[in-house]
Amino acid sequence: MDLPPAPSSASTTVTSEPSNPIETLLEEIAAFCRNNGVAESTFGRLAVNDGKFVSRLRDGGRLRSDTLTRVQSFI
Repeated sequence: MDLPPAPSSASTTVTSEPSNPIETLLEEIAAFCRNNGVAESTFGRLAVNDGKFVSRLRDGGRLRSDTLTRVQSFI
Protein backbone atom coordinates (compact mmCIF):
# COMPACT_ATOMS: atom_id res chain seq x y z
CA MET A 1 0.00 0.00 0.00
CA ASP A 2 1.41 3.37 -1.03
CA LEU A 3 1.36 6.23 1.44
CA PRO A 4 0.72 9.79 0.32
CA PRO A 5 3.84 11.95 0.11
CA ALA A 6 4.77 13.90 3.20
CA PRO A 7 3.93 17.58 2.95
CA SER A 8 6.86 19.73 2.00
CA SER A 9 8.11 22.18 4.58
CA ALA A 10 7.32 25.06 2.22
CA SER A 11 3.62 24.25 2.25
CA THR A 12 3.43 24.08 6.05
CA THR A 13 5.58 27.11 6.81
CA VAL A 14 3.71 29.81 8.63
CA THR A 15 4.89 33.34 8.08
CA SER A 16 4.34 36.11 10.55
CA GLU A 17 4.59 38.87 7.96
CA PRO A 18 1.57 41.15 7.77
CA SER A 19 -0.61 40.68 4.72
CA ASN A 20 -1.14 44.36 3.92
CA PRO A 21 0.61 47.71 4.27
CA ILE A 22 -1.66 48.95 7.05
CA GLU A 23 -0.90 45.90 9.18
CA THR A 24 2.79 46.51 8.54
CA LEU A 25 2.43 50.13 9.60
CA LEU A 26 0.50 49.16 12.74
CA GLU A 27 3.30 46.77 13.70
CA GLU A 28 5.89 49.51 13.12
CA ILE A 29 3.88 51.94 15.24
CA ALA A 30 3.48 49.37 18.02
CA ALA A 31 7.23 48.70 18.00
CA PHE A 32 7.99 52.42 18.07
CA CYS A 33 5.63 52.95 21.01
CA ARG A 34 7.08 49.98 22.90
CA ASN A 35 10.67 51.07 22.32
CA ASN A 36 10.00 54.68 23.29
CA GLY A 37 7.53 54.18 26.14
CA VAL A 38 4.81 56.09 24.34
CA ALA A 39 1.11 55.27 24.32
CA GLU A 40 -0.44 54.75 20.89
CA SER A 41 -2.78 57.67 21.48
CA THR A 42 0.19 59.90 22.25
CA PHE A 43 1.93 58.65 19.14
CA GLY A 44 -1.07 59.58 17.00
CA ARG A 45 -1.33 63.01 18.57
CA LEU A 46 2.36 63.74 18.09
CA ALA A 47 2.69 62.24 14.60
CA VAL A 48 -0.52 63.40 12.93
CA ASN A 49 -2.36 65.46 15.55
CA ASP A 50 -4.97 62.72 16.05
CA GLY A 51 -5.04 60.80 19.32
CA LYS A 52 -7.37 58.18 17.84
CA PHE A 53 -5.30 57.65 14.69
CA VAL A 54 -3.99 54.19 15.61
CA SER A 55 -7.32 52.86 16.87
CA ARG A 56 -9.08 54.15 13.75
CA LEU A 57 -6.52 52.42 11.53
CA ARG A 58 -6.92 49.21 13.51
CA ASP A 59 -10.71 49.45 13.06
CA GLY A 60 -10.37 49.63 9.28
CA GLY A 61 -9.91 53.33 8.68
CA ARG A 62 -8.31 54.51 5.48
CA LEU A 63 -4.81 55.89 5.25
CA ARG A 64 -4.01 58.74 2.89
CA SER A 65 -0.58 58.83 1.30
CA ASP A 66 0.29 62.19 2.89
CA THR A 67 -0.62 60.82 6.33
CA LEU A 68 1.54 57.75 5.71
CA THR A 69 4.43 60.05 4.81
CA ARG A 70 3.96 62.03 8.01
CA VAL A 71 3.89 58.88 10.14
CA GLN A 72 6.97 57.41 8.47
CA SER A 73 8.83 60.69 8.92
CA PHE A 74 7.89 60.75 12.60
CA ILE A 75 9.07 57.19 13.16
